[in-house]
Amino acid sequence: MMDPPAGMGSDSQTQHRTSSFADSIRSNGSGGGGKRVSYSSDHGGSLDGRTSRTSRQCTPTNLSANGTATSTNLFDNQLQQQQYQQQDDEQQYQATEPYIAGSSDILIDHHHNLAPTDKYRLVCIGFTILGITTLLPWNFFITATDYWMYKFRKVDGDYKPDEPHTNERTSMQTFFESYLAIAANVPMLVSMLINSFYAQKISQKKRLYVSLSVMLAIFALTTIFVNIDTDHMQGAFFGITMVMVVVISLFSATFQAAIFGIVANFPNNCMHAMVNGQAVAGLLAVTIQVLSMANNTGPITSGLWYFMASTIFLAFAIVCYWLMDNDYSRYYLLRIPAEDELSTSLSVNLIESKHELLEALDDCWQMALSVVLAFWASLAVFPGVCVLVVPEHPNTSILTGRFFVPITTFLLFNLGDLAGRLCSSFLSFPAHKKNSLLMLTISRTFIPLLIPFCNVVPRSNLPVLLPSDLMFPILVGLTALTNGYVFSSAMLMASENSRKTRLELTGFVMAGALGVGLTLGSVSSTILLTII
Repeated sequence: MMDPPAGMGSDSQTQHRTSSFADSIRSNGSGGGGKRVSYSSDHGGSLDGRTSRTSRQCTPTNLSANGTATSTNLFDNQLQQQQYQQQDDEQQYQATEPYIAGSSDILIDHHHNLAPTDKYRLVCIGFTILGITTLLPWNFFITATDYWMYKFRKVDGDYKPDEPHTNERTSMQTFFESYLAIAANVPMLVSMLINSFYAQKISQKKRLYVSLSVMLAIFALTTIFVNIDTDHMQGAFFGITMVMVVVISLFSATFQAAIFGIVANFPNNCMHAMVNGQAVAGLLAVTIQVLSMANNTGPITSGLWYFMASTIFLAFAIVCYWLMDNDYSRYYLLRIPAEDELSTSLSVNLIESKHELLEALDDCWQMALSVVLAFWASLAVFPGVCVLVVPEHPNTSILTGRFFVPITTFLLFNLGDLAGRLCSSFLSFPAHKKNSLLMLTISRTFIPLLIPFCNVVPRSNLPVLLPSDLMFPILVGLTALTNGYVFSSAMLMASENSRKTRLELTGFVMAGALGVGLTLGSVSSTILLTII
């Protein structure tokens, strides 16, 4: 038990004073009306956005008989221990709460007892929508395979959209998904690194709104290109597409880093909503793909469906972010309730020194490494290698025809990824089992590395060891399930093992780990295709 502060007497004297203090409050509260018990602390999430070490020092205010407040030190040792044991883990704030007449409870733990409710679960749903938005550009670009295959087909050849496995692939068709992954993930990593050190100079409100607006504009431009005949300018169109992917990835990474920094300050159910939303993004894209193919729409109409839907969804995400500005979100961002913006970062000087970054890495390096390894292995084969797998007996049924890739690659992967993320909510690792999660991540690496030995076409070097139409979807499903489980578990464990004063920085570190894993996986995919 901590020693009493200066000015306090023995334990018996302290107890006597505390009892007298409570009696005085009761008598004054019953007839005085509006008497308050106030407390304050050094402000760790101040309005100017600067962060300091948590050092809570509560000062009770006694109420005299005439209603004036005088400073005193009348808390007993037990109450002091309750306050000071949260010294390094509590967010810092200043608040004043009314004393309720007739009550003997002094309100001390404002952060836990007075949290507003998430009315209609608007904030939780909002994080799901924003989670979808973080991976929506990537998923819609990689899922529109029939559209891209048509755009980069051999123009003077006999291309059959209904029988994709019988068509001879051009080099642009073969390597498009891998080049797309590099164009999407390398800029994402660069953007995340820049954001980690310099984004604190720009408010989160500006970063989020500008990022969403640029992404919306790029998708609108992509939609326009759908109806433009690019048959005689395939090389130029390929280059324009890659440039648009680079630009949208830069701003998508800015958006993703900012939103991970925000959600790290909220309860775990919001983080679950966020990561589950990322998996839903893939399901949304593949649903549109399957529906367009089921309606026998051509590749051009399918492309129009993809990019118009994504444009509309991004506009909806902007409105959704605006609606999330309420008392619940302000409470966890330590904002003044009257302020009508969900914007400024908890810490404008988030990375004040290399020491703080190293401390954050020390808290979560096992989880960050798990994310890197999981996505490195998964992105090495998905989608670049998986979209080139053909059935052992093509075009003998609906599933071995034009629906083979959408169902066995995109639908199955996204369903498995979502299932893995959901499993982490009720089969979660204990927060202290960080090394166990890393071991699990390393052990699941061999699963995706078996996919190149399936019936990948074209191929020149590696033998086909697993030609079965059953083995390929099993491997894809296991890859997706373990990927989703590891990622969701790592994100939750990172926030649980981090001090609350470094939650936003931890969010940046984990978002950076995701970018590293995606980049390594996309580069490895191109190398793997060359080996195959």
